[in-house]
Amino acid sequence: MPPRVSIIILNWNKPDLTIACYRSCLAQTFCDREILIVDNASTDNSLPRFTAECRDARILRNVRNEGTGGGFAFGARHAQGDFLLFLCNDTELDPDVLAKLMEVMDAHPDCGVCGCTHVWHKDPTTIELQGYRVDRFGVQHCFGAGWRWTGEDRILSAWCSGTVLLTRRDAYEKAGGYDPLHFTLNDEVDLCWRIRIHGYRLLIRTGARVVHRHFATLSNEKRPQTRYWAERHLLRTLLKNYSAGYLARILPLYSALLLMEILFLCLLGHFAVAAADLRAIGWNIRLFPDIRRHRQRIQRTRTVPDAVFVSECWPGSVKLQWALWLLRHRRPLYGAAKPEAPAPP
Repeated sequence: MPPRVSIIILNWNKPDLTIACYRSCLAQTFCDREILIVDNASTDNSLPRFTAECRDARILRNVRNEGTGGGFAFGARHAQGDFLLFLCNDTELDPDVLAKLMEVMDAHPDCGVCGCTHVWHKDPTTIELQGYRVDRFGVQHCFGAGWRWTGEDRILSAWCSGTVLLTRRDAYEKAGGYDPLHFTLNDEVDLCWRIRIHGYRLLIRTGARVVHRHFATLSNEKRPQTRYWAERHLLRTLLKNYSAGYLARILPLYSALLLMEILFLCLLGHFAVAAADLRAIGWNIRLFPDIRRHRQRIQRTRTVPDAVFVSECWPGSVKLQWALWLLRHRRPLYGAAKPEAPAPP
């Protein structure tokens, strides 16, 4: 019998993080599972260490580094379970996380994605996020950030971070799975968006907790590069997932906001970050034939109209709200603590 759940851990040159994540998976009270470690063509000693220290895992070596989107898609193709738990390797799960998430899946057959509470590694009593919503431009507005972790156990209707994301295989496959061209950042926004418009709910169980070493896997990347990845994937997501009618309404607004963002960055002297936004636009123009092929399939199979989807979005523009908050409080763009997030709905 195949396992009910396939746990897929992604690694690239971070064996210490991956082994710690693997051990937290091994300690799960929910035992009907397999563990897969996807190595994204590491150039260090990751593989020999996994062979020696992760004996209960299947080790899959990718021929090249495909980032999170391509790496998770690669792992999903080799997974056997009816449920897929995608894990970034900078996470450590409490022992009951998988059991609690599977309780949600079993109780809610229409749930396509389920996530959990993230707390900071340096302070596990402080919440990093308890899910989020996106505005109509796909930008995340996180819930619960900065609040104290009390162990309160509720089920929320909210989008799930790709750091820890449990999905039903049939929902994942109907939506088309992870987009392998989403190298990293906003890859889970695209996946959750497509799963939602294919008729599934997105839920968070607050009583399930993961300790997250935030950005440990991207610690060596420069800000212009991460900005480039984030914006190029966000634009690709909009172009694929909106119907033609809504896309015609959204794109002018998106373009105006992006122009304001570029000017804002230039005024603050962040010219390389502003140039990253322009590079992101160029990348999507070059790949538009591929985008068109994907959107044709998505629009043909989706079941939830954009009017319903937009009604569930965070109102206004998260980017604009954040910029106005910075100006009002005279805070620097980078290095400033964000305003305390609202409590989860």
